[in-house]
Amino acid sequence: MVGRAPFRARRGCRGGPGRQGLAPSEAMASTERVCLYCGEPPGPGVFCAACGRNLAAVERLPTRAEWETGTGAAPASVAGPAAAAPARSPAEATGAFLDAMRAAGNPGTAKLPMPDGPKEGLLRRTPEAEGWVVRRVVWDDRDDPRHHQPGLLLTTGGAYHRIDSQIRGWGQRNFPVFYDTAAADPLDPPDDGRLAADLDAVLREHDAAPG
Repeated sequence: MVGRAPFRARRGCRGGPGRQGLAPSEAMASTERVCLYCGEPPGPGVFCAACGRNLAAVERLPTRAEWETGTGAAPASVAGPAAAAPARSPAEATGAFLDAMRAAGNPGTAKLPMPDGPKEGLLRRTPEAEGWVVRRVVWDDRDDPRHHQPGLLLTTGGAYHRIDSQIRGWGQRNFPVFYDTAAADPLDPPDDGRLAADLDAVLREHDAAPG
């Protein structure tokens, strides 16, 4: 994994480079909305700019004060019956995800080139990995990218692979272009407490959640 500077050190507190010298008041800092998973300002997109988690299903982000005290940190869409259910192991969450996706016809799959995999056919083509992007690659700055956090792909066959990314288009009008690839070596399912929620978010994104 490529290292990346802490979010606050890179971007300041909700401001651009020109505001790094301005510290918000304690009251303002306690009422700003933050990502319910990592406690950092999430940015304008669907995915948190700090941790990359999908926030599309979150109805209301907690304030920093709520997140730090644990009150209101999980909105209704997250803290409902599903959150009260017994925790699933990575293997159980993966199996349930694959069953639901197969029942729905495997919607939302993507194909990523696998440059370090064995070449295929007489023309020695680069193989591809087909599956679901469970965690997207997160760049430190989309306009001036330097470092990134790898993503995670789950193939239709049930194997996890790291997603790497390269910057292309130097000197061109469409710079930067991000070229994502899948590593050939499979990974163990990440046991970091986030996997089940990430997989459930992908199911909801593609209308494949059971029930």
